[in-house]
Amino acid sequence: MRLLVTGARAPVAVDIARLLRKAGHRVHVADSGSFDLAGAVDGVRPHRLPPARTQAAAFGRAVATLVAREGIDRVIPTCEEVFYLAAARDQGHDIPLFAPGLAVLRRLHDKHAFIALADDLGLPVPWTRRLESRDEAMALAREAEDLVFKPVYSRFGTQTLVGQPPDRLAPTRERPWVAQERLRGEELCLYATAREGRLTAFCAYRPLYRLGKASSFYFEPAAASDGEALARRIVQALAYDGQIAFDAIRVPDGRLIPIECNPRATSGVHLMADGTGFPACLTGEADGVIATPSGRPAMLRLAMVLIALPQMRLGGIGTWRRDVARARDVLAGLNGRVLAVLARQGIESVCRGIALRAVATHDIEWDGEPIDTRSGDPEAVDIEDVTPPAYRNP
Repeated sequence: MRLLVTGARAPVAVDIARLLRKAGHRVHVADSGSFDLAGAVDGVRPHRLPPARTQAAAFGRAVATLVAREGIDRVIPTCEEVFYLAAARDQGHDIPLFAPGLAVLRRLHDKHAFIALADDLGLPVPWTRRLESRDEAMALAREAEDLVFKPVYSRFGTQTLVGQPPDRLAPTRERPWVAQERLRGEELCLYATAREGRLTAFCAYRPLYRLGKASSFYFEPAAASDGEALARRIVQALAYDGQIAFDAIRVPDGRLIPIECNPRATSGVHLMADGTGFPACLTGEADGVIATPSGRPAMLRLAMVLIALPQMRLGGIGTWRRDVARARDVLAGLNGRVLAVLARQGIESVCRGIALRAVATHDIEWDGEPIDTRSGDPEAVDIEDVTPPAYRNP
């Protein structure tokens, strides 16, 4: 098959591209900007696209043109560009996308709507309230210690307030927040793929090391049969086709309670990519659960050295060393490229006056705004073919 992996900046795109190449497929990768990692994977064909968030119409046209030009059989998204791709397909662009329509994606991406969906399906859920004004937020000030506040549309937990007063919040109807019951217990992440409502792959993992309260960079496999049942229940109800992920808490009484959903690829990919049967789940050839995750942890080794190690107390060095020794480095062979990408992101952060983390995703984030991929000059298509020196025609 001829496959296009988008969101090439993401470590999961590296694993997906490598895995699909190993399975014998012709793989193209694409992203906007110059931060891509998967473009350096041996044997892939990289392309650069217009930024989805600010040039949605040009982005949609470019992907559709790339699909037609290269005979792409399936587009596999990895990051929040999935929302713009779904909108483009919904609005008539011929994109064979491994994802549902934008209406389904919106329902899952919305942190209040997702909890309502899970509740309707009979799943255990935390108390959650939508906030559209500062007064609504401040009315919960006395209960703040037992609450979590976060934007309805957000990612990586960077704006989340846990057990803190909401006096800094200013939610609006256009930019709502949620207040959610603060669940105490073990955090688990769930990742799955589905084909027409049937689960084809599943894994659960613990975010063992992370950047503050945000993204993890060490992924410890975990057993969670109830997590698989949770994922199956949701994908069946939505006739879901694509990748989907959940954050959940294992509370002291043993229940696994979902707190939010990411309808896209997440780091569970790294555990699946080291297991068996996963390529068919991505290409659409799988029917029923055939993929099994690896029992081996995965990590971003560079982050373990640059972030986790300096935070280790002397007594924890031994544990850190054992954890590093038993995990697979998902970016093995690409750490030089990672450092170059980080340097470029740092320069852009300074030049644009925005946070370093925001630089990594600012051009693909979606916070529920209308997406129009039909406007603009229909003749204007902006695709830059990027051929690195190591590229070899498969």
